[in-house]
Amino acid sequence: MKKTQSLLFKILMWLGILIFFSGIATLVSSHNAGRIIQAAENSQKKDYPSFLIAYELQDSIDKIRNYFLSSIQLSDEDSVRSAQQEAVVYNENIQRLKKIDQDLSLDDLQTTFNNYVYLGAALNTKFLNNQDTSSEAKAMGETAIQLSERIKSFRDRKSASFNSSMANIVRLSRINAQMTLLNILVTLVLGLVVGIILVKIVIDPIKLLVERMKGVAQGDLRAS
Repeated sequence: MKKTQSLLFKILMWLGILIFFSGIATLVSSHNAGRIIQAAENSQKKDYPSFLIAYELQDSIDKIRNYFLSSIQLSDEDSVRSAQQEAVVYNENIQRLKKIDQDLSLDDLQTTFNNYVYLGAALNTKFLNNQDTSSEAKAMGETAIQLSERIKSFRDRKSASFNSSMANIVRLSRINAQMTLLNILVTLVLGLVVGIILVKIVIDPIKLLVERMKGVAQGDLRAS
């Protein structure tokens, strides 16, 4: 009886260890899953869209420069209007970025760009009036370089953030896979231990009963 109680105690102990370990593994996996979801949402809704829009910003700057060059070379007022329309596109993209990203550089990008467009319009007006445009041309060139560098810096930050999120997702997914595998192995080992103990609880009394029955059959009444 005491031996059976001892074996039952061992079963409960091992089952308790199994439940505790499974709980820890589940808690860690759940926490990592939440972090994976957060990283994926951040990449999908913030970093990657911002990265793509940054290319559109640079494209708008290049288009506006070409429009102003065309307006000067061809005295084409339609090119000026096209530049103004593209400026609207640029500012709309800035507003899109502000809705998904609170990056402090966005206000600076918008202000510098509006100054760039103003310089382009002033350069075009002076050129058509046969006035000196050297200061505007120089300032416009310097502003274009600043804009390109700042947009590249913004784009690089979003690219680095996106890559970091992807690496984090892979790392956490690998940890979860390892925790799952470890949990399975521990469950199998502890299950085997519990199974062995259960077998001992069931088999040992049966063996004892068989031995006593053999003793009785042989005339040994003490075996009963």
